[in-house]
Amino acid sequence: MQQGILRSSKTEKFSSGVSQLQGKDGVITKDPNEMMSTTTDFYKELLTTEPSSMEMVHRKQEVWATISPRVRDEMKRVLRQPFSLEEVDGAITALPKLSCPGEDGLPPLFFKKYWDVIKQLVCEAFQEIVDNGALPQRFRESQAVEIQKWRPITILTTIYKILAKAITVLYTNVCKLVLCISL
Repeated sequence: MQQGILRSSKTEKFSSGVSQLQGKDGVITKDPNEMMSTTTDFYKELLTTEPSSMEMVHRKQEVWATISPRVRDEMKRVLRQPFSLEEVDGAITALPKLSCPGEDGLPPLFFKKYWDVIKQLVCEAFQEIVDNGALPQRFRESQAVEIQKWRPITILTTIYKILAKAITVLYTNVCKLVLCISL
């Protein structure tokens, strides 16, 4: 059997979850409550500022060595860039043409059809929102709708959906830098 708190026995089959854990004391448990307690204790100790053992010091160093401790200059540069027309255009293109409009009454088809006329204004508005860190009340307006025999849904304004998608693209690019992987 492999040693370690979160390693299971070699005989365990991969299924929907972990069937047993070995604690610090070497005792193996299959009780879900004990497993939860063991896991909680492990992560509490891992994430404290003063580890209780040298083993935990080494584990902590291994974990934190893989994590960038701060936003690097390259990440700041990406986050501070103005929205590009391509990013916002991609966000508009990603929306279904006929999805339900929110309180503004404007479906994505409106933005797609008149994009050449409004693109500069939309990009400037989005950049101002990001720079100021404040979303206008009009963007946040939504409409709760209950569809018979279905759960209630909230219909957001189309402009909000476009902004959310554009910000998602921007942050995804930064996440790629943080995680050092291709998403």
